[in-house]
Amino acid sequence: MSEIRVTHSGLISLLFGIFTIPVSLAFMVIVTRSLSTIEYGTYTLIIGILVYATIIEPIVNYWSPREIARDIPSGSSTVFFGGVLSLIGILIYVVTIFFISKNTNASPDVLYFGAIIIAPLFVNRMLSAINTGFKPHIPIITGFVFSLSNLIITGFFMLYLKLDVWILIEIITISYIFSIIILGYCAREKLRTKISFDFPRKWIKLSWIPLFSSLGYFLLTIDISIFSILTGSVIGLAFWGVAIAVSKVGESSSYVTRAIYAKILQGKSEELGNTTELLFYFVILFSSLILVFGKSALFILNPQYEISYVILGILTIQTSFWVFSGHFQYSLTSNEKVDIKSEINWKEYFHSKLIRVPLILLLQSISYLTILSIGFVVMKDSYEFLDMLHFWAITLLLTHIPFAFYFYKLVQKNIKIQLDYFRVLKYFLSSIVSFGTVYVLTNKFLVYDSNPFNFAPNVILFAVFGISCYIGLTYIFDSKIRNLFYNIIHEFKKRK
Repeated sequence: MSEIRVTHSGLISLLFGIFTIPVSLAFMVIVTRSLSTIEYGTYTLIIGILVYATIIEPIVNYWSPREIARDIPSGSSTVFFGGVLSLIGILIYVVTIFFISKNTNASPDVLYFGAIIIAPLFVNRMLSAINTGFKPHIPIITGFVFSLSNLIITGFFMLYLKLDVWILIEIITISYIFSIIILGYCAREKLRTKISFDFPRKWIKLSWIPLFSSLGYFLLTIDISIFSILTGSVIGLAFWGVAIAVSKVGESSSYVTRAIYAKILQGKSEELGNTTELLFYFVILFSSLILVFGKSALFILNPQYEISYVILGILTIQTSFWVFSGHFQYSLTSNEKVDIKSEINWKEYFHSKLIRVPLILLLQSISYLTILSIGFVVMKDSYEFLDMLHFWAITLLLTHIPFAFYFYKLVQKNIKIQLDYFRVLKYFLSSIVSFGTVYVLTNKFLVYDSNPFNFAPNVILFAVFGISCYIGLTYIFDSKIRNLFYNIIHEFKKRK
């Protein structure tokens, strides 16, 4: 069984996650300044509908990391059967577009063209699942490669063509292919196995578990379709998509926890408490960064999207709860051992955390969609789309908070992690001092300029100052952060 170093893999994941942020934002600047609001709204709708196509994907990649972490040779079977499932995914996507395109002002042709992303997306996800089982940091590294490919290929295309949604879809497809090459190379030792139909038979027999597990996540994505159908327009989705994209920067903090789930699958949960405290450290850092510089980021992307700042602020807080909720969910399901047994006991599966955790998430999703749908129906004829977006963000936040706390209680009950709350408080106070100071300075000295090449460097300087203050204060007052930096330095010295 491969030995996974939690802190080492987590820091590598976080490092490449951080590298991905400026590259992704640079790509977004090009896209948001090149596409009209209708075009960007169409792109947001396509990304949302792609989730429907991948709803069957967990039939395979739900089990693959668990099997790979336990040295079960299912690698080749994972890729082969995942490719077969992609054909079904394309069918689901086309049928969904057929119904949705009749109720929006998006071009049906470009919506259908988005189907070319599905096959490489499936293969990419299958290879990522394999790597997650024994090299948890590799999918994050390839995520960086994917973002960098997007940026480079976009720059190349723009030398000869005007960027539109058609070209954007082609760029994303090509970037997935580059990502697949790297993922395949890194997983090559796990792919040197014969394709066995025993694995697909088992996966299909147990498919109700991953399908049920993914149902809650799937329902959370229906909100985009509900909004576009009820309003009959994708313009609002452009503003929502930009706010979502910037708030997702906060999800980078979750990369530091990636290795712990494979470790728990191997039966070792001792480091969960330390990893959770480290997650607090980076969630607070990234959330503070977005809250202070979110308005500037929106202005850099395109000044017309600056009005989404309040939405972005709400979504940033929601993302923080989402990160912790996901961390606790993965910890609970990784700690479940029912699938180790060769004989399938349906009763044991039904009472396991593999079902209980998704059931709670399903209740959360149903609550969210019910409140959201009622609100949209009431508001659609009397309110502007921006008011509806504010309601959307608030509903998303309020339906995440109680469930995140409940998942934490379940983790405490089942794994009993030890958290130093005083340490977490120190992180909060350091953030308030650091980014509170930066907020005052930016309000006084930061001058907005519509030229991103003039404005972005100034924003970066203030951001670096805020990050440095936060790291400096926590380094002074917290021994764990000092040890973290000592370990990083020691790791670099070992590699010289």
